Amino acid sequence: ALEAYCEGDVWLTWQVYEILNRNKPPIVQSNMRHNINALLNMPLRLDVELLERLNDEYVDERTLRLAAMWNVLPDDAKDHVTAQIGSRSRKRDVFSDAALMLKAVRSKELLADLFVALGAERDDLPAKVGKAGNIYAFSKSDIEFTQFAERYMGIPDKEMIPELVELRLDYQSSIYEKRTDTLAAVGRVTGERWAFHVQPYGAGNTGRTSGGNATGCSPQNLPRAKKLKNGVRLSGEEGIRDALCAPLGRSLVVMDSSGVELRCVGFITQEPNITTA
Repeated sequence: ALEAYCEGDVWLTWQVYEILNRNKPPIVQSNMRHNINALLNMPLRLDVELLERLNDEYVDERTLRLAAMWNVLPDDAKDHVTAQIGSRSRKRDVFSDAALMLKAVRSKELLADLFVALGAERDDLPAKVGKAGNIYAFSKSDIEFTQFAERYMGIPDKEMIPELVELRLDYQSSIYEKRTDTLAAVGRVTGERWAFHVQPYGAGNTGRTSGGNATGCSPQNLPRAKKLKNGVRLSGEEGIRDALCAPLGRSLVVMDSSGVELRCVGFITQEPNITTA
């Protein structure tokens, strides 16, 4: 029954494609053919060993930094974080020092409490207007957060505040860890082949191909080499992108298509400010 369902689903999808394809410009059809051919016949090769090493290095470095910060927190701050996290847990979990610190760093409310415990004034904490009123401005895009850290640099007894800001910025998101772990898992299952998911003409306004997440993660917004604080790996050295290799007999071409639409329009219109730049 499942086999018949799958066959019917494929047939139905093909019929819909045939109808929709009648109105697609030839250049769009060509783009789709190239993408489908790349997915079926030229999947990228994943360097599973490198992905696993990158993941281990990242987690180890994060654990060391978080545990070091936890060890120098005031006891009352530790007790507060432990009590708050314990009350939110649905089961009686046992957390390591690094795990407790990570949860505090990723919680705006607990992070604010830690800043106050380290000597900051609560009224001095960076804030911005949200949908429900004022909220803490503790994100990478919040310039107030960076300025907040700068105000406490070099101040005796408050030098831990900029360090806590840095931990928040580095570990607010788990996306790097998830991507390395997910791609390594995909590679172990597929024999290190990655038929990544793309959506031809996925960006409706520009016609760009957009990335999908169906096969682990989007191939179009992978981060550059991860810079670790203690120099385990410097920016520009090995990162997730280095784990993507060309299949046998092929070459992998890397280019920056930033502003490609504007550049194309400038070339077509012969805009001198663009063509002579």
